[in-house]
Amino acid sequence: MRWLCFVFLFGFVDRCDQFRSNSEALNYKDSYRIVSYNVENLFDTWDEPYKFDDDFTPMGANRWTRARYEKKVQDIGKVLVNAAGDKVPAVIGLIEVENRKVLEDLLNNSPLRKFQYAIIHEDSPDERGIDVAFLYDTDQFNYIDYQIGRIEFPDDVEDETRDILMVKGSFGKDTVFFAVNHWPSRRGGVAETAPKRMHVAETLRAKTDAIRAKQPNAHIILMGDFNDSPFDVSVANGLKAGALNNNTAPLINLMSERYRNGQGTYKYQNQWNMLDHFIVSRNLLDEEGKLFIADNSLQIFAPDYLREADPNYPGERIFRTYRGPNYVGGYSDHFPIVLDVFVR
Repeated sequence: MRWLCFVFLFGFVDRCDQFRSNSEALNYKDSYRIVSYNVENLFDTWDEPYKFDDDFTPMGANRWTRARYEKKVQDIGKVLVNAAGDKVPAVIGLIEVENRKVLEDLLNNSPLRKFQYAIIHEDSPDERGIDVAFLYDTDQFNYIDYQIGRIEFPDDVEDETRDILMVKGSFGKDTVFFAVNHWPSRRGGVAETAPKRMHVAETLRAKTDAIRAKQPNAHIILMGDFNDSPFDVSVANGLKAGALNNNTAPLINLMSERYRNGQGTYKYQNQWNMLDHFIVSRNLLDEEGKLFIADNSLQIFAPDYLREADPNYPGERIFRTYRGPNYVGGYSDHFPIVLDVFVR
């Protein structure tokens, strides 16, 4: 399968091969593919009590029928399998899933049914009922334990948001700490909502600091939808995730240079934004290490079927499920991101 990456500049799309030289240029024993994907409102069709999910019911504003739901499940499974190419994703981080039932449907009723995945998920207090989840292939990832990072805003105790899902496991004998994120939305204004994302960033930073205090050489991978770009204050200052050329930061944002070059995972009007991130501990950039990430390990997965012509702005846009109140039958409003981790 030919791998494609996409550079968004002035509305044009350039293509380049990805992962092409990994097996040729690197000395490694195994590799593991990780996918992070905001799947845009993967709700079932039932009204969940005490959650604002009424729009995603057959009689709700979105007319969310069983047929539409089943198509969405099939589509998301297709994307996840295709994003991994010739490999089975070892780990999948999902954002905007309603509950465990939709995860079970995804594993049982989509192309993912061919594989042996286990689910890590807890219902969060989010008002809309959307959560994050962690799926892992039991043949590749050795699960150890997980923790929930509950977010409480000191200045707004009634506002409830998604949890941070922290998962500890290993690839072979090498332990890895994952965190799946979905930071507070920009709805209501970027500046107005920035303090909440900063609070989540500082909470996550404290958790990674605690891991590193106990295990200074811990391998850490943070992923998900952060609702901010690599150079926004929440990511750069709150989380203290440095760019690839930062020689001192303990956490490195793998998306930074791609964002500088005009790439993105989400389009708002005429602007491509890099809201989805892989952020890793610095030691994973050491290609002499036992566990490492190579220069070409990262991909934004954006094949033709995830894109459509943009009638309002130059270039293309993401083929999403709903555009405003209108059902258009696409996949999601985000592109998935893919990362390869190598074991020497």
